[in-house]
Amino acid sequence: MWKNYSKMARKIDKESASTPDLPSAVEDEKWWYGESVEVREANAIASYSLHTQIVLDALMKSIELGDGAKVKVEGA
Repeated sequence: MWKNYSKMARKIDKESASTPDLPSAVEDEKWWYGESVEVREANAIASYSLHTQIVLDALMKSIELGDGAKVKVEGA
């Protein structure tokens, strides 16, 4: 696992260094730019993590409100 992670991180760092920062990156759910499989996988993992956190935040808000209150899932 660590070997794969370090390989992915090195590849992303290398590609990111040659790509200018774009202000809309997070809005497009692209935290890193590049065409490699590693960059695509890293962006997918980051998106999954972000969306999971959004759902968990809504779940916690529903629990706080009690009685299974319906809440809007922000950012979805």
